Amino acid sequence: MQKIEGKKIKYRFNLPNSGYDKKLVVDLKNKNDVVDVRGIIVGRGNEKFNINIEIVHRAKNTSARTVVKAVLYDSAQLNFKGCIKVLKGMRGCDSFLMQRTLVLGENVQVNSKPHLEIEENNVKCSHSVSIARPNEEEVFYLMSRGLSKDFAINLIADGFIGVRPL
Repeated sequence: MQKIEGKKIKYRFNLPNSGYDKKLVVDLKNKNDVVDVRGIIVGRGNEKFNINIEIVHRAKNTSARTVVKAVLYDSAQLNFKGCIKVLKGMRGCDSFLMQRTLVLGENVQVNSKPHLEIEENNVKCSHSVSIARPNEEEVFYLMSRGLSKDFAINLIADGFIGVRPL
């Protein structure tokens, strides 16, 4: 388990091509703490990723943004649990948790469970999950411009995770 505490922190993790278990707990203990967590996962073959992220708002007016993106090929697996907790009396907290997966294999398995534990009324907290395959029209368009299907799909995957050309 990895534990980080807020202030004005940007935390990044990148899990390319290796099965992995990651537990991350973010404690926002001081008023006006801000954290930005970004994760990228690329899974191939039979790799399995177990990701558990917990954001705990222990002070007023704290803010968190958490974005985890995964690209899964072959028979890769992702188990994602994400939790935003706001303790009683911690007004003014603002927190968002997003997990997106691009499925590029016939036997890929994704289990994504985001949830909120809110003990205070005056907060702004939300989560979202999306799991999708590449848009066939986009693949067709790229292929009509002379790209192979594999290259087109990999280009879409690079754009999905935010890889920028040199």
